[in-house]
Amino acid sequence: MTRPIELDDLPKLPVVQGPTLSRDGKQVAFTVQRWDLEGDRYRSEIWLSRFGEPESARPLTAGRFRDHSPTFSPDGRYLVFVSDRGKNESGKDGGDTPVDHDLWLLDLTGGEAVRLTRLSGSCSSPQWSPDGSRLALLFQPRDPESPATSDRIRHVLDSAGEKLPAAMAPAKPTGSTTGKTKKAPPIVRRITRLHWREDEKGFLPARRTQLWTLDLSSLAQGAAHEKTAAAPGDTRLRRLTAGPYDHSWPVVSPDGSRLAVVSNRSPEPDHTDGHIDLWIVPADSGAAGGGKPAHENLDDEATGIVAPLLVPTPAGPVAAPSWSPDGKQLAYLGHTTPLDMW
Repeated sequence: MTRPIELDDLPKLPVVQGPTLSRDGKQVAFTVQRWDLEGDRYRSEIWLSRFGEPESARPLTAGRFRDHSPTFSPDGRYLVFVSDRGKNESGKDGGDTPVDHDLWLLDLTGGEAVRLTRLSGSCSSPQWSPDGSRLALLFQPRDPESPATSDRIRHVLDSAGEKLPAAMAPAKPTGSTTGKTKKAPPIVRRITRLHWREDEKGFLPARRTQLWTLDLSSLAQGAAHEKTAAAPGDTRLRRLTAGPYDHSWPVVSPDGSRLAVVSNRSPEPDHTDGHIDLWIVPADSGAAGGGKPAHENLDDEATGIVAPLLVPTPAGPVAAPSWSPDGKQLAYLGHTTPLDMW
């Protein structure tokens, strides 16, 4: 007997995403995502299977968090993935509750996941260098902590050079608990971009998604990774790009010397969605720790950041670049009608 899908059916419909092969082609890691009705959020776990043997599939993480984007180390021993497991368990995605997504490392020979980064924002798209000595990643910092709810409208108006209307000012304490008090000012956000919100993300930070690398040379030497996760200012972290531009799809060249990345670096990226180009950045460049001060504005230029090299391509958006084995060519997905993003 058939029936329409109901809300309670959603947690019963797992979504398999992001399969990735180990370098020897013997194992595949992937994400299984489910909807948590009670928590009002997605949860996902990392699974591992021998290639071509679906009955061998087993979960590597417990599914209490949002674990995703697994990627194998070149020797197949480690798996790096992105997770929000470092946050308070009661936190929720979106809204006013900040949720950080950091990099975690899992040793497939056994043991618990180890936290690699401790950053205020969202890491994504980890990519190993061929020798396993570092990771390329994307990172979008959270904006500075918002002022308290009752102060937000004043904060927004002050930043625009305006004043809070007297009628909306909070009432001053009078010592009496019986008199009426004025209502607290409403929550206000000042929107300065056309592209200001996304599904599953909510309000977007003003800061952009930049290309970074994380030094993992201790793993390449066969030693355990440092117990302390890399935080802002840590010299194991290097920021390779800057400016008011978002970056995506990082891929490491076969020799590890270069990184290809996709970015719309036009003067008004939000107004020219189809002007997405392919760029190359030297892997050994970048600002140590993100630049100084590392915790203030990570979109600014800093010592060590090299201007990316534009790869000439036909007009139109670029996505999913991939290096040829000899590192001389790049294949990508795209089309040649930049005015039609869809």
